[in-house]
Amino acid sequence: MRDDDGRRLDHATLQTIRIQAVRRIVAGESPDTVAQALGFNRSTVFAWVAKYRAGGLSALVARPVMGRPARLSEAQHNRLYALLVGARPHELRLGSPLWTRELVRKLIMRNFRVTLSDVSVGRLLHRLGLAPLRPLDQAMRANPAAVLRWKATELPLIRDRAAAQDTLVYFGAATEVRGADTMLYAGTAAGPLCFAVYPGTATRAMSRDFLDRLRSEAGGTLFLVTGEMVDELPWLHVYRLPE
Repeated sequence: MRDDDGRRLDHATLQTIRIQAVRRIVAGESPDTVAQALGFNRSTVFAWVAKYRAGGLSALVARPVMGRPARLSEAQHNRLYALLVGARPHELRLGSPLWTRELVRKLIMRNFRVTLSDVSVGRLLHRLGLAPLRPLDQAMRANPAAVLRWKATELPLIRDRAAAQDTLVYFGAATEVRGADTMLYAGTAAGPLCFAVYPGTATRAMSRDFLDRLRSEAGGTLFLVTGEMVDELPWLHVYRLPE
């Protein structure tokens, strides 16, 4: 016998089975016999009978399962996107030059009085078009063999150079969002992604602004691995991802 309470069945099928079972029991069959015949445990069948006695057959009708309501309205989504494009966290008294999931979570709480988990914030950013793959993951998808060789030979040397200057290696990239704006983002191999969204297509001024902010985040000399063309700066060490 299947020890089952029916949660793996769709609602329409389960409704039919519930009604059939109760009708058989009302007609005189033993609940144990009905449970065994239908492949359900006896406690589940007894619960159906109790519902029937309390509310009739209507109590056995499947109720539609409502999805979790959206925590932010469409208008609030648009407002959030406008805030992320139009301002930097420190300009909104959130204490950092670049956005992270954690800062977006705080922004949502402060502006919309809604508390979201980091996972929910990630889903929301994905809906807004602001959840790109990490640059190293993108490179792995494009040419895994070359990236694996690079990780074994070049990346350790880059990390040694960065460690000698007491800093971390960042991986960065740019992507178009919503068909009109530009998102620049970077993060360490294990740390959160930092990002900024700029109106319009990518320009050198955007790149310089983002790198200045990332340097502030990193606290000094910046080691950046990227697939983008980046101008050399005195405090910037740029390394290309394998193509």
